[in-house]
Amino acid sequence: MTAAGSVLRDARGLDNARRALADRATPAGTLTNATLDATNAAQVAELLLAAAALRRESRGSHRRSDFTERSAQWQCHQDWSLDAHGLPEMTIRTIGHEQAPERSAA
Repeated sequence: MTAAGSVLRDARGLDNARRALADRATPAGTLTNATLDATNAAQVAELLLAAAALRRESRGSHRRSDFTERSAQWQCHQDWSLDAHGLPEMTIRTIGHEQAPERSAA
C-alpha cells in the first residue's frame, strides 16, 4: 500500500495493491483495539486506492506516471464511502450540484 498508493502512482501498482488488500484475512475472534484499528486502516486504504485508480490525471502533488497531464473533468471534489455491501462508492461534488454515487470499477 505504501509503495503503490504513494504520491507517484500507476495503474499496475494500484491494481496490485488493491488485489493484495482484497486477499487480506478478516480478523477472527474477539474484537480488540488492534483488530478494529487494522480493519479501519484497511478500509481507508481500500478507498484511497479506489480513488487513486479512478482519477486518471496528475494534479497537485499527486502524480500518475501513466497519466501525466491534468484533466478538466477532475476539477471537482470526491466524497468516498463504503456502501451497504462494503463496496467503494463515490459522489462527485461540483459547484452548484451533486451527481449520483458511482461504483468504482477501477
